[in-house]
Amino acid sequence: MDRTSAIMACGVTCILCGAVCDTTRKHLERGGIAVHPWLTGTIDETLRAYLQGSLADFAMPGCRNCGERRSPAVVPVPNADAGQERD
Repeated sequence: MDRTSAIMACGVTCILCGAVCDTTRKHLERGGIAVHPWLTGTIDETLRAYLQGSLADFAMPGCRNCGERRSPAVVPVPNADAGQERD
C-alpha cells in the first residue's frame, strides 16, 4: 500500500503540513482529504491555528499565495467535530 492509500485508510480528513509534492496532494484531495500545505510552526501552534481558523498566520515565508503549489510534514488532525483532545 502506498503512503497516500495508507493515510486515506486511516480515516484522515485533513492534513496540515510544510511541503508535499503536487501529485500526492492531488491524490489526497481526490480522496476527500483537505490538504493545508506550506505551513510552519510547532504541531501545537499549527493545530491551534487550524481550529481557530487562522492558518494564514503560519504560512511559510513567501507562500501566502502558493495556490496550486501549496504542499506537508504530515500531521494528521483529529476531526474537530469529535471534541476529543490529543495528548
